[in-house]
Amino acid sequence: MSDYFVYNGPLQYFLCKLIADERGLHNAVGIQYTDCGDFASVFSEIDALLGGRKFDSLRFSSGSRFDFSPEDSVFLSNRFNPSEVEIYLAAKRRSSRICGFEDGLALYLPHSFKHPSWNDGNKYIVAKNITKTFLRKVGVSGVGLPSYFPLSGFDAFYSMFENIPGKEVSIPWYDLKPALRAIRDRSPERGELSGSLILSQSLVTDGLAAEATYLKFLKSLVHRLTSSGETVYFKPHPRDPVSVQELVNSIPGCRPLPEEFKRVPVEIFVAMNPEVELYGFWSSALAYSSGVFQQRSYSFAQVFFDSFDGDGDVAVRAVWDSVRPILEGCGVQLMR
Repeated sequence: MSDYFVYNGPLQYFLCKLIADERGLHNAVGIQYTDCGDFASVFSEIDALLGGRKFDSLRFSSGSRFDFSPEDSVFLSNRFNPSEVEIYLAAKRRSSRICGFEDGLALYLPHSFKHPSWNDGNKYIVAKNITKTFLRKVGVSGVGLPSYFPLSGFDAFYSMFENIPGKEVSIPWYDLKPALRAIRDRSPERGELSGSLILSQSLVTDGLAAEATYLKFLKSLVHRLTSSGETVYFKPHPRDPVSVQELVNSIPGCRPLPEEFKRVPVEIFVAMNPEVELYGFWSSALAYSSGVFQQRSYSFAQVFFDSFDGDGDVAVRAVWDSVRPILEGCGVQLMR
């Protein structure tokens, strides 16, 4: 019997470690896919910060075969990702237990971030996915993957919050908040930093805002926060263009995070530094800061819209409209 944890990015890996350590899963095996890059070096930095056991890691590529069994549990977080869909289908064929965990706020949305029509209420998409799943199961060649797998495919959930849209009451839910709080409890020597932390969002790379517009907004925001004289830290998004960090480096009073926190998920920094206030668009770290640690955190998304109305307006507002209720429900305040 094994517990397989499927991940690509640093936040997924971090949450897998939380689950494995909190649940005492000593037969944990990692399955790493690299759709959005290879973050193995960042995983090592996470291990160095948190300690605990390291995963025996396997690499996934399309067509990979794993010897799943009915006694195994397979942990998946992004049901809209092709690699995870492929692993899900393989695990289902062997009747393995499918466990869902969160990767940012995606689990709390009833649809795909990028494709709102991909949801369990779209009868056409659902029928198409069921057909593809059946044809692949009976061995018909040339059939593509379903666009996603249904929320009902999960047998259990591991997450910070229980309000998962569409979750059946009968499906077990395991609370991850105690595991995240435990990081703070065992790191009393840290927490010396105070001030504010600005979290960037990959709006430029994701085509949600023009680069010049985003840089102008960041410059205005940083100046606004540094005007009080307090320390302001800045954490770029991994997919930010180089110009974002160059701009912030040029502003007196704004500094990068300490070296050990630069590349790891910001949730680790939040857990270890309770005096820092967070500012961001819709990062899950805002929800964790307010909803798990009762720290003050602020979304400046509305400030962005008010300042640059019309630039990337429709697409970026659609994302904001989806995640805003989640953030406000966790106690995140809206910056004005």
